[in-house]
Order: sequence, then C-alpha cells, then structure tokens
Amino acid sequence: MTEDSILKQIEQEYLVGYNAIEQVREQKRQDKEIFFSPNRDENKINVRTVFQAFRMKMAIRYSNRPKAEWTRRRAWDTERAKNANRVWKYDRKEMWLDVIDYLTYENIDKVGVGIQTAGNFNLTTICPSIKVIDPLSWIPDPNWWPKIDSHRWFWFTEVYLQKWQMKKLGYTNLDSASPRTITLNQSAEDNATNKDSQLEDDTPNREYETYVHGFMRDGKKYVAVTNADRTVIHDLVYLKPVTKEEKADETLVPFPVMLQYAIFVTGFPLGISLVDLLADTQSTLSKMYNLYLAMAYRNTFWGDRLVRAWELEDPDSLNTPTIEGKDIPVKDSAKSLSDIILEVPREQTNGIPSEMIALLKRNGTEQLGAESTQQGVLSDSNKTLGEQEMAQKNANIQFQLEENVMLWGTEFQMKNLWYRQYLANMKSAEEKEINLSEWATKEFFVFKKDEFVGKEMLSLDIKGSSEQSQDKSNKAEKAVILQGLIAGATSEGEKRKYYRMWAELADFSDNQIAELVSKTGDEIGAEMKLSMINEWMEEWAVIDSMDDDHQVYINLFVTADPSALKTKALKARYDAIRIQEQAMNWISWQVWAEQSMASANASQMTSAMVQWQSQVPSNAM
Repeated sequence: MTEDSILKQIEQEYLVGYNAIEQVREQKRQDKEIFFSPNRDENKINVRTVFQAFRMKMAIRYSNRPKAEWTRRRAWDTERAKNANRVWKYDRKEMWLDVIDYLTYENIDKVGVGIQTAGNFNLTTICPSIKVIDPLSWIPDPNWWPKIDSHRWFWFTEVYLQKWQMKKLGYTNLDSASPRTITLNQSAEDNATNKDSQLEDDTPNREYETYVHGFMRDGKKYVAVTNADRTVIHDLVYLKPVTKEEKADETLVPFPVMLQYAIFVTGFPLGISLVDLLADTQSTLSKMYNLYLAMAYRNTFWGDRLVRAWELEDPDSLNTPTIEGKDIPVKDSAKSLSDIILEVPREQTNGIPSEMIALLKRNGTEQLGAESTQQGVLSDSNKTLGEQEMAQKNANIQFQLEENVMLWGTEFQMKNLWYRQYLANMKSAEEKEINLSEWATKEFFVFKKDEFVGKEMLSLDIKGSSEQSQDKSNKAEKAVILQGLIAGATSEGEKRKYYRMWAELADFSDNQIAELVSKTGDEIGAEMKLSMINEWMEEWAVIDSMDDDHQVYINLFVTADPSALKTKALKARYDAIRIQEQAMNWISWQVWAEQSMASANASQMTSAMVQWQSQVPSNAM
C-alpha cells in the first residue's frame, strides 16, 4: 500500500461523496442563518419560532436524560460492570460530556445530525476525550445507513490545526500544509472564526486546514490526514482490532465517529432539522406580525393622503408624524380644509391576520409533534378534557420516538468512543484513580484495566424516560413485596438478603448498602467462591466448613453461568443442608429421649413412693 495509491483512493471516494452531498450541504449552510435570525430592524418584527422550538427541545432532553448502565454479559462480569459504571460516572465530568452533548444536540436542531469523534486519549489522567464535529464538514458515503460501521469511508473537511498541534500529533510533510482561507457564502459564525485567515503564514497562531478521511483497504480500516488539496499525507493511522470479535473479523472495527439524529429519514444523511420543519412557518409569521405592525402605524398616524401641497405653508411636515400630534399651518384660501387634505379610503382587513397567526402557530406545534402544554403555554380552551389528554398522549408518543432514535447515538458513544478507547490505549499495568461523592463522603477507587473493561465488551442497558417511569412503578411494587418477605424471613441471612434488595431498589449506592447491611463472613466467602466457580477452579467448589450458612452460598451460586462445576457446588451445599437437618433431627431426638427418660424415671419414682406409702401404717407417719 503506497502513498500514491492511498491518495488516489481518497480522491476518488471524496469526489463520489462530495458530488452526492454538496448541494444539500450548501442549502444547510444557508439554513443556519434562520436558526436564530440575528438580523434586526427597528421597524420590523423577527419571529424566532425555530429558536423557541430549540429551547423547548433542549429543556425536554435535559429533563429526560437517558439512564445508561453497564451490565454483565457473563456472571463473572458482575463486579466489572459495577466498576465500569463508577468510571463512566467519573469520566463524564472529566470529559465535560454534558457540554459535548449540548453542542451535539444544538447541531441536531440546526442541521439535522450531531457528530462526535474520539479525541486524543489523555495518557496522564488515563482518560478518553470526545470532540464535536461540525456536521457541515462531513462528506458521507452515499451508500450509507445510520450505523457507522456500515460506512465504507468518512470524510471530514475543514479541520483546522496550528502547526505546533500538528507537530505534537506527529504529523509529517508540514511544509505542504494548507493555510486557512476565507470561503464564499460563509455564515456569520464562520466569519468570526475565519478572521485569522488574514494572518501571515509565519504567524505562530495561524491555523492550517486538514482533511480527515477514514477508509477501508483489504478488510482493514485506516484514518488518513491530508492537506486541503488531498495531495500530501500528514498522518496515517491503522485502526487496530481490540475486542475478541474484532480480532476474529477486522471488518467489525468501527470508525471512531458517532452519528446522532432526532429525526432520521433514509436517504437524508444530514437529517431533518428544526429549520427544515419551521423555516416557512417562521417567515410567514414574521410577515403577519409586521402586517399588524403596519396597521398599528397607520391607525396611530394616518394612511395615504391626497394633498394640495401649495395650500400648505410647510408640506414636508406631513412626512414627519408624531405621537402627540402637531399643528399644520395652512395658507389663506377660500378652500375648505377637506379640499386640501383627503385621506384615501382602504379596505379593512378584519381579523384575517390574527386568524392566520393562530393557524401558523398551530402548524408549528404540529410540525414539532408537541402539545401546547409541552411548550410552556396554556392549552386550547376550546378543547374538551378528553381531546386535550389525547393530544398530549400523541405528543408524548412522538417525543418517545425521537428519544429512542437519539439513544442509537448514545449507545455508540459509550461503546466505541469511551469503552473502546480504554481497550485501545490503556496499558494493563496502569491504574485508573477516581473519586465519587457517595452519601456524605468521597469514595476513592483504584482500578486496573481488566477490573472495569475486558476484551469481551460488557452489555449496555439504556432506558429512555418512558422506560425509567415504568421502572419506578415496578420498583414501588417490588418494594412492597420485599417488605412482606423481610417480615416473613425465617433466617438472619434471608432477612439481610431482602434488606439489600430493598436498598438497591431505593437507589442506595454500594457503599451505602455496605454501611447499612454489612456483609457476613459467609457472604464474603460465597462471593469469592462464586468468582472462582465461574473461572472453573474445581477446588473452590469444596466446602470448607459444615458450620457455614449454606443457604447464603446457594443464593449466590444459582447466579453462576451454567456449568458442571456450578451443579457440583450447588449439590454439595444442598447435601450439607440435609446433613445439618439430619444432625439437628438427631439432636432433637436425643433431647426428646432424655426428656422422656427423665419423665419416665420420675413417674416410676412417684409410683414406688405411692406404693410404699400404702404399706406403711398410718400411725407411723
């Protein structure tokens, strides 16, 4: 694989993607201006329907954040999954992920798609990084699908770096780097960022334009960084397989890029934005409001007039209306004042503008799939309660659909932009230090790589707001059942188990649960043996002491993966319980026998005494 062959492939793929998407990209660039409508005119009203919808959407998203948790794929992954959740919770703040997600959501509403990519892994803090990509710099594979692993290539144009950054990244051929230049039809925000294009080439902070291209060659995936003209390669990275599945099939290695949509339509890689939905409504609403404004001006001052200008001492005074009113001097004339100034009559508009505004607002609501109450305004008073409830239900269904579509991106973010970065960059001997605020104290943890990530990726459970609401309802029902089980528990071990289950339902942390219901020696021993059984260590199936609380061991062993060793270990514990029961029965029989013997002896002694007393003369007593 030579440099020339790579550049040839890149150029061909670039042209195919560019020709397919450029017209749409150009339209999206122009649409971004509509998002906020920054242009102001003191004599006109700019309605910001799109921006208001954006605020509503963002408020809903942040009030209904998805709940994502790593879960075990195998029984022995239980502790690893818990540790992965701890690290993920800590890293979210370290990576400023709330800010990253906000900017991504903003791009979804402005353009139609949000794009994130893996940044440089911080080798000092042992932490991944995630960057937001301008979706208008993306040139997709025309034969595409929303899953990133189905793309044959990825282009990101107009990625700007300073030379010191390029040197730090190990880029080569810097003499052929492309200085940043101003392009035509720039948006206002692009204009602000492109000012440094006027700097001289030798200015230290001058930025240079690079193109980033991910491509496939012989079943393997690479990422190349070239200059703007795609004539020189600055960097070439081979995307190594890191999971067991990827090593078996390298085509499964994903490009480190996440696509996230709110509305996805096949054939529209740049998605459907709020501008696409509401631009016409916003424009027409502005016209209607300005029509009302013009009517208000006319009614406050005057409309068109027919004037005998020579009869006025100062004809120009008619062109400077005032709110307070003024005197207009008239020359001496035999003409009546009605003959000098005559207002041109015009047809009244009645209530047409107001009706049109109401219809347009309703149309905007329908385009968003939102009921008025979701937008923070009072619902239509003309609707019955049943109609309002039905409308709200339909709106909720549409938001749930949008939420579920967005979760596709969340899953990819966690698996391939976070988890996979650890697999690819963290060394086995390195340690990840974190601290979490749990309860009233900070808890410190130190993990090695294999304690929270593994070659076989953990499972991921992501729930939207509706699923979370259902979970709360289920938890409440389970809590009632557990209270009954706690009250009816026949052993201390059983009661402790139910207490822990109840605390987990109440979302107590592991440390809080450990403080509330500390683990017994049997529980600690059972956990150790469980992990060893899952790793097929035969000797750990052996019972160390017949005095163990064997039911505690059974409760944990049943969670092990199916195996002959699991069956053996469980049988041994059940047999031990039977032996204990037999021993208890023997002890109970002995106690009964001793009590019976003592009772029999007492009865015999009493009988003998009665017999003796009958034989003794009464006077002898």
